Amino acid sequence: NGGGGGGGDGGVTNEDPPEAITAINLKQLLPPESLRDRRGAADMEPALVCAAETVELHCWAAVTKRWRLVGTIAIGGSAFEFEQGDGLGGGQLLLEFDLGDGKPLQANFSIDAAGNPENEYMAAQRFIHSNFEFLNNNHLEEIARKIRNFTAPVLATIQNLKIAVQNSG
Repeated sequence: NGGGGGGGDGGVTNEDPPEAITAINLKQLLPPESLRDRRGAADMEPALVCAAETVELHCWAAVTKRWRLVGTIAIGGSAFEFEQGDGLGGGQLLLEFDLGDGKPLQANFSIDAAGNPENEYMAAQRFIHSNFEFLNNNHLEEIARKIRNFTAPVLATIQNLKIAVQNSG
């Protein structure tokens, strides 16, 4: 349906969220090129690939139909580095919304250095304010729900990846 939108009513549709990656075997991870011809099954679906001595976490962006690099962790390390980092060990996840016109609108969702996510209602409110010509506060719950449901599996995958990398040494 276009990854977070459709319907043409200025709202966002509900769709099935992705699942976290739980069983991570670093030795079985494929190279980044393996994502080139693979499509994601769900918006924000996490995928892990191994590039040299780092593991990359990518998420499927259903609106633009491409994999987006979320961040990396060095094998033998313990710190996940966000591609959209804040310089303090935290970073941002980017979610795409399609309000029915096929044009992606991006919402940023911040994660602090300890891995704690920002309040999804604050992120939803910021997204509504930056797209006020299309959205209003009637969409707050729906957007906050998507942010919560679609980022939770990614955050769980990051935690599982940290454990897998720490246990590999």
